[in-house]
Amino acid sequence: MSIRMMGVALGALVAFAGAALAETESKEFKNPKMNGKRVDWCADAGKKCGQGGGVRLYCQSQGYDDDDDFASAELGEPTVYLNSGKTCDPDQGGECRAITKVTCTREAKKKGIDVEASSETDIGEVNQGGEDVLNKLGGEVQGELSAITYSQGNKARIAVFARGMDNALWWQAGDGTGKWFGWKSLGGVFKGSPSCTSYKGSAWCAVRGMDDAVWVISQTKGKWGGWSSIGGVTKQSPSLVAGYGAVVAIVRNTEGTYSWNAFTGIDDSDDPDVETGLSAWAGWKGTDVQISTSPTCIVSKADKVHCYQKISGGKIIENVDVLNNGPTVDLKGLSESQPGVLFEKAALNIRVLARGLDDKLWVNRRNGNSGKWGGFKQKPYTFYGKPVCLDTNAESSGFWCFGVGGDKSVVAQRMQASTFSGQ
Repeated sequence: MSIRMMGVALGALVAFAGAALAETESKEFKNPKMNGKRVDWCADAGKKCGQGGGVRLYCQSQGYDDDDDFASAELGEPTVYLNSGKTCDPDQGGECRAITKVTCTREAKKKGIDVEASSETDIGEVNQGGEDVLNKLGGEVQGELSAITYSQGNKARIAVFARGMDNALWWQAGDGTGKWFGWKSLGGVFKGSPSCTSYKGSAWCAVRGMDDAVWVISQTKGKWGGWSSIGGVTKQSPSLVAGYGAVVAIVRNTEGTYSWNAFTGIDDSDDPDVETGLSAWAGWKGTDVQISTSPTCIVSKADKVHCYQKISGGKIIENVDVLNNGPTVDLKGLSESQPGVLFEKAALNIRVLARGLDDKLWVNRRNGNSGKWGGFKQKPYTFYGKPVCLDTNAESSGFWCFGVGGDKSVVAQRMQASTFSGQ
């Protein structure tokens, strides 16, 4: 069974304009800020100002599609350009004009429909939750996917995240048994691919912004906040993991080594951003460990961060305990793309997933007790990109893997337990 989808895409991630005019919903934001500074009405210095420019970019960063009305003023204080992340300083001669009010709009959600209980939001495939049944999630995406398990109240959920063709972050959740709830936009504008994790049951995501800084978005009690920059400079997509009692963002810095930044909780004394609640990031720290591309990282049972990368010649290596400058291990495998990684919660085993030179899935298992690797073994699945799989830690759901088809749509597949067992 191939995880490659050969059919026609079920739909783009951008909204489809039907025959009837779609209802819209709006929200007014007053004196919006990013990183403690007022948002400038220009997307960049002297470029794309006003409606359709920096104003629209702010609305998109909050999960809306467009700007309907706004007001701005020169207040004699610094502002931030959302496209570059740079500061406009009036004391340095900058022509800084802040957004004082903006009304953002988007297509309204359907009223009177419980999107988790209604069959209207299901994909419609028969027995989609069965093992080796291809789930066609539709959409049109670019870059690599990210997938997590998280909680919605007392319900366990799985979710897949992707960069849409509009460069915004899109996600789709499911119940782990083959029922999916449709694509939704989280806004933002970014490069590369997202990396998401679950922290205290809530979903968190990190991306590389248009300014090459790391931007994050997270849930609070099941509701998504807005985007917030945590700084840093990288030319690659970040990796986001949960461990050490914290969320840790990891990147390849401009010097070619790992840098990381940790979030440990809300700092009420520092007047956190009301929209995002993100304030207690500790600041970026460097390491001496070399990295050549975007990292794929995971937290082990010992609360150590291990990262995996494909280096020259397609070789796959492990950077052990990256935050503490641990050793580098050659995993004796070759990959056509960046490797994926899977943590089996019940057995505490780590599995590195590689798309082999034959486009087949190859799996290398690290025993949670001995710490030894079993070597790469071929599996009967075909991938065209980075393998993205997760362990739901539930007997009824098991393992799920996600891929992108030739038409750029997303597919999911519940894998047989034997795919990741043994070795």
